[in-house]
Amino acid sequence: MAQMIHGFIILFALSPLAIALTMNPTFAEQPGKGEGEGEGLTLELIHRYSVHSPLYSPNLTTAEKIKQLVKISDRRSFEIGLSLANRSRVMGVRPVVASEKWVYMVKLGIGTPPTFTNLDFDTGTSFSWTQCAPCGQHFVQTPPLYWATRSSTYHALPCDHPLCAGLPCIRNQCRYVLTYMDAAKTKGYLVADRFTFASNLGNRSEAVDDVVFGCSKESSPDMYPHGTAVSGIIGMGTHARSFLMQLGGRAKGRFSYCLVPLEHIGHSYLRFGIDIEHIRHAQTTPLLSYHNHSHYLLEVKDLSVNGRLLHLPSDTFKINPDGTGGCLVDTGSWINFMVENALDALIRSLEEHFQRHNLRKAEDPNPTKLRLCYKIPRGFSSYPAIRFHLRGAVLRPKPKNFFYVDEEEGRICLAIKEAQHTIIGAFLQQNHRMVFDVRKHQLTFAEENCARD
Repeated sequence: MAQMIHGFIILFALSPLAIALTMNPTFAEQPGKGEGEGEGLTLELIHRYSVHSPLYSPNLTTAEKIKQLVKISDRRSFEIGLSLANRSRVMGVRPVVASEKWVYMVKLGIGTPPTFTNLDFDTGTSFSWTQCAPCGQHFVQTPPLYWATRSSTYHALPCDHPLCAGLPCIRNQCRYVLTYMDAAKTKGYLVADRFTFASNLGNRSEAVDDVVFGCSKESSPDMYPHGTAVSGIIGMGTHARSFLMQLGGRAKGRFSYCLVPLEHIGHSYLRFGIDIEHIRHAQTTPLLSYHNHSHYLLEVKDLSVNGRLLHLPSDTFKINPDGTGGCLVDTGSWINFMVENALDALIRSLEEHFQRHNLRKAEDPNPTKLRLCYKIPRGFSSYPAIRFHLRGAVLRPKPKNFFYVDEEEGRICLAIKEAQHTIIGAFLQQNHRMVFDVRKHQLTFAEENCARD
């Protein structure tokens, strides 16, 4: 069993990028690295507004946090939509995060001796990168820059390396260029070096050798216009370049997390391989693949409210040929999104529920533009039970987790917005153990008190 590790990471909203790459097959695992080690690995996930985050501010109100998280979620949803719609195999690296739009992050050291930095945690991409020194133009970051050539464990990736397949090669170095939706760019070359994660057991640490990632030598300064606590991204997608797949036998294609509620001071953890504990009363549903995308897609059969199925058409949540539709589970979006016909049917059922409790509709006064809001009396607790009926499983989030509750104003708003696809965001995943197994193509989950993780 690996030691418990403390760290930072976040996902949450990368713009789709246009890169001339040939993607490795979906669910392709890098052979050999860590194979047979079976040690597992545990890292700490830090929410951007956690007391453990460098962005923590005790003066920031809950309403202000929610406004920013909804803004991040809107951007994330839009970029995921573009990513799914553009399914060309030459659009290889598709991070879905930019402009200080992360939700969770991980802290790690890169190289020997380690340069400690923070990276976005993104399950929607398989490409990891960090800014490297010396560099040309770049965005301002609070962690120190990583100097590859000052690390005794660094080496450049030769063009015949399997993870260089499809990338341009200049002077026997594997190059990349990532172009984002907002025209921001980052470019550099692939390198391999040691990743070190601090342990909570004394002064010990845990290392993963020869991790392949992008060493960015030039980045758009306006990618993070006000500076940032992160220096890049760590990708947890399904392709061979992702950190997950590079762990090989150490992860066995499996990772899990259990997200504590935003207001809780406890830690959320990201676990790999045998560090994933057995969970009781677990349910399992298939993970779907769509062309060359790294997103974790689910098959949703129907929704229900208070035990009554909505009887939505069977194709409601299917991915359409143009890339619209589908349902994915994502930590880079805080709130949730849903296709129009499903959201309309859900709102009609919720209106009936709240009418029975004599609640009066209200407008969302914030720029978040949430569709369904009500004034509530102090101590209101009659929230409807909303369920996602998946293939072979039923996801039962806490009823209150579907709503943004403003106690001071006495108002609740449904935390689901309309989109061309459905996203089960981090808010709904709170207090659920989520276990992703890309070898078996399945998601296993169960309700859990994540503060006890």
